[in-house]
Amino acid sequence: MNHTKEEMRDMNEQAGSGASRRGWLARAAISVSATAAGLLAACATNEVSKNTELRAEDGVVALRVVKMDWRVLDQFIVQNLKTQQVYRLSPQPTLGGNSLRFMGVLPAGRYQARSLHGQTPHELATVNVVETLDVPLAGEQNQFEVQPAVLTNLGSLVFLPLADKRFIAPRESTPVAAREWLHYVNPALEEKLQPVQEKGWLQPPAPREAELLEQQLVYAESRAVPMAPPMPDAKGAYWNVGKLGTVFDLSNGLRYRVGTVQQLTALARLADDSLLVAGEEGYVAVSTADRRIWRVQPSPASKAAVALLATQAPDGTVYLVSRTPQGVVVHAAEPKGVTWNWREVGRLPHGSEGRPPLAVNAGERIVVYTAGPDTLSSLDLRTGQWKAHPARGRVQTLRGWPEGLMLAVGSSGSFDVTADFGRTWQQLDQFGKSTLPEFSSPTQGYVAAVPFGSARTAPTLFKTTDSGKTWTNVGSAPPGVNSLQGSLVYDRVTQRLGYEVASGKLVWSSDEGRSWR
Repeated sequence: MNHTKEEMRDMNEQAGSGASRRGWLARAAISVSATAAGLLAACATNEVSKNTELRAEDGVVALRVVKMDWRVLDQFIVQNLKTQQVYRLSPQPTLGGNSLRFMGVLPAGRYQARSLHGQTPHELATVNVVETLDVPLAGEQNQFEVQPAVLTNLGSLVFLPLADKRFIAPRESTPVAAREWLHYVNPALEEKLQPVQEKGWLQPPAPREAELLEQQLVYAESRAVPMAPPMPDAKGAYWNVGKLGTVFDLSNGLRYRVGTVQQLTALARLADDSLLVAGEEGYVAVSTADRRIWRVQPSPASKAAVALLATQAPDGTVYLVSRTPQGVVVHAAEPKGVTWNWREVGRLPHGSEGRPPLAVNAGERIVVYTAGPDTLSSLDLRTGQWKAHPARGRVQTLRGWPEGLMLAVGSSGSFDVTADFGRTWQQLDQFGKSTLPEFSSPTQGYVAAVPFGSARTAPTLFKTTDSGKTWTNVGSAPPGVNSLQGSLVYDRVTQRLGYEVASGKLVWSSDEGRSWR
């Protein structure tokens, strides 16, 4: 039986406080209880690093957690049912996206998943406090077995908090790309794993529970929000992507379900109106023009990759920029046939320390920032030629526009623009607090800001006609916007200014902020 979103919400509100994990809801502890504190004190931490060894009696466990929440969850706590020893698994460093990949080496035996745990610090006006979150996972359905030299792949668990400390945590069976990650983190350990079928949870869900888990996943997808800056296409529409394979058509207020537990991190609207999406663990898919069917494509890099950018060149060639444990790699393909054939067109080294790599479109070029040393590399989509220039220090954010203009936000918060892909730079005049600027031409742009020393809390709209050297107040931010968490966009087709609020909704102004709709 399928439930509407409204029915699902009613189920949430009517659930009682004593619901079990097998029911619709359970409750998370927001402060450490005596039981939880004692459990943590007895934990043995098991992490996987380049120096981790796999003893003869050990196996490897992997679990992906999709966290639909801003609070920290950085410990997966399990207990050996024979020895009663408790172990704490930590997430591996991420290459991009927000999913957590817990991985650890454990002695062979039968285990009970106990909880997910994390502590989130808060800086208040007069005191610093720490919020502790414990998500209980007890129950026979959350037991698994570890065998010597075997990978136990627990797939995914989605954590979605609800009202009154309640939550849902449905499981999803898509395996984690654990072997691929181990191959890079610790190849000697990965080679010791037997080439046998991976283990999973001991008890598969019963048919009715499986139906309930699917309903919970659908509900979790309905709560996903845009996770990236708005992405324009050539027809003036704006798109965004999010967790659990969600795609947002911001211009029409629609969302699409791709059918993956992975977070999507890149999107391109192709010439035939299909959508190319890519994300965590090398996931790539292409839709039909009506977005009803999504076809998974082979990963051009590896499953240990995260997409940074997808785009289509004027000649129809599709490009995908991905981050791998070895650096940044760029692939190209002709969008023909059921399965595309990808070819590598560039590989850029990236240091493991410092800021993550970034990639944007600017004019008819792909521009990639990599660290170690800080470099901007650009690929001319007409000629296939690469050029590289030193970046102005570490770059936190990179933004590009069709005219070839680019903005780099430095580690100090400075705004610098370049019109020649990093060869020369100009620093923008800045405000006390502001959104990122949005340019409608190489010289004209807009920013929503609160000037230095202003008593106002709501931002106002400023315009520049000299590439950011000076700014003039022309309008206001949309009604009800009292922070600078949104994003400005400029629709070059209709020549109007848009503001994406935190929920992902776009509001528009055709008169430079004097009115919005």
